[in-house]
Amino acid sequence: MLFYAAVYFLITRCFRFKEYVFIALAAASGIIYLLAVLNGFYLDPLGILETFKSSSDQSDIRFYNEFMTTIGNKNMFSSVICVTLPVIISMFVYTKKLWCRAVYLSITVLGSMAAVICDSDSVVLGLGAFIMVFTTAYSRDPIKLRKFLLAITVMFLSVKLLWLISLISGEHYKELSAIPYKIMLSNTTNFVIAALSVITAALYIVTLKTKITRFPLAVPIALGSLFCIAVLAGLGTIIYYTFINTTADLGEKERVLRYSDAWGTHRGFMWNKSLEAFGGFNVFNKLFGTGPETLFYTFSPYFGELAERFGDGSTDAAHNEYINYLLNIGIFGLLSYLTFVGSALAGAFRAAKKNPIALVFASAVVAYLAQAVVNIALPIATPLFIVFVSLCETAKRQTIAQANK
Repeated sequence: MLFYAAVYFLITRCFRFKEYVFIALAAASGIIYLLAVLNGFYLDPLGILETFKSSSDQSDIRFYNEFMTTIGNKNMFSSVICVTLPVIISMFVYTKKLWCRAVYLSITVLGSMAAVICDSDSVVLGLGAFIMVFTTAYSRDPIKLRKFLLAITVMFLSVKLLWLISLISGEHYKELSAIPYKIMLSNTTNFVIAALSVITAALYIVTLKTKITRFPLAVPIALGSLFCIAVLAGLGTIIYYTFINTTADLGEKERVLRYSDAWGTHRGFMWNKSLEAFGGFNVFNKLFGTGPETLFYTFSPYFGELAERFGDGSTDAAHNEYINYLLNIGIFGLLSYLTFVGSALAGAFRAAKKNPIALVFASAVVAYLAQAVVNIALPIATPLFIVFVSLCETAKRQTIAQANK
């Protein structure tokens, strides 16, 4: 916590934009993404997994199947992707340098493939929120919208390229089952690519042949409304199959479309029991929590049922960052956290009109907050998230300072 506070004050007071920092972030992320893709095809150039490959221990075998790149399990890796890939795509939109665009776009290809290989549904939440919010955010500027949609088109093309590579390899890769893998196999993805390509080409013609530099305000309002309707429709579908049509056979889609204890690899159980435990707290613990990183002890009465029903002996996280904070630091702690992040994010969006780099910083925050609904705070991703929250606040402060000169 002290480290985060120090980072926040240093960045908000001392930060000066240098693009080479973001090129370095893209390059490091690209190496991590590439290793993940290679690991997905059972290639281990660093020899990290060799120790576990020939082990007879079942936990080692599970580790070999689930560990990837230099990060760890799939949820850790998906969290890293949600923080880094949106920034790389947003820098592609922001930069004026051709060689930098080439770097960002090539890393986007690797990141998109890694999002499939990581085999986590949380990456869909994070990147999906990023795409919806930033399509709306860029929609008044035809040039930026064109660049953004080009990057998103490349994302989907990269997913299909991974499918072709898998066919050539004889589908010799780790077992995948999450939503990104289904997107890779789906024929609907082809139509999405075609639609994005047509829209991107049309925007290119508009920016090249006309003097239009700004679309009317109705465009982001319409897009934002459309995305909100889509999100509400998704939530409505889950509510319908959970409370109204409880007997319909949904097959493998049930783990997503019908909320229960088994929902989302038994995240439903963890959420339900965590909230049940919170309901039993005294007033002090409800307001201030039981202390940082104490959910293991709070959840321990449910370990027997967790092991019996789902095979997990214990857990130290609710697998929902907001529920986790609610139990550990209470209502006041959670509200403080949301205020801290929300004010910085809102300030970045307000500052973006005069300081476009603010949207780059905001992209990581938006994606992280979305994936945090089904994930946990992690030492590999959360510090980066705090850095970008700090940068959002920096953009706001610098914009205000510039306006006051």
